[in-house]
Amino acid sequence: MDPMQLSRVLGTVSTVWFFLFFVGMLAWVFWPTRKSEMDKQANIPFNDERR
Repeated sequence: MDPMQLSRVLGTVSTVWFFLFFVGMLAWVFWPTRKSEMDKQANIPFNDERR
């Protein structure tokens, strides 16, 4: 396998890997059982608690 073929294969593999990682992260964030946790974290900037 010459370097150009290896470069193309690695480029394709990395693109597929990052796409699957992105889809996995979306599934993790938007999974229905995590809704309350994500809503709580989304409201952190609006908390007006001073320490």
